Amino acid sequence: MAKKIAEICINSKAGIVQIKMNKGPNHTLKGEKAVRFEQRRNAYICDNNSHSEASLLAANDFLEGRL
Repeated sequence: MAKKIAEICINSKAGIVQIKMNKGPNHTLKGEKAVRFEQRRNAYICDNNSHSEASLLAANDFLEGRL
């Protein structure tokens, strides 16, 4: 079974993004990686995606190494 994203938690004040997986390791992005994640997420929001869909797309970009 493929790994799937279970939850994405963003704490802008602390500069942390957590990507929780239903199988496999969870990911915690800090510093520059968290900033790039939020920039990508904001770009997806500007493309008329919802906040949750934009977070999911940005998380997939991170997991596939495009971030």
